[in-house]
Amino acid sequence: AFAIQSPPVVSLDDEGGLVAEWQTPQSSLELVVDPRAEAAVYYHDADSKREWELPVSRCDMLEKWLWRASSRV
Repeated sequence: AFAIQSPPVVSLDDEGGLVAEWQTPQSSLELVVDPRAEAAVYYHDADSKREWELPVSRCDMLEKWLWRASSRV
């Protein structure tokens, strides 16, 4: 995707799902793919101190958040 500027840190969660994480001083994003559920996005904006958690299918900000969280500082 054009929105991704750097590779994620990839790991497994406790439930056997796959987690891709991007983090900068301004924001962090986790993309969680669980074989038993819909993929989810967790985003934290350090500037506004706001957090979001929602299914990927309802995340119209995903490209913007990925761009910000994967930027090369």
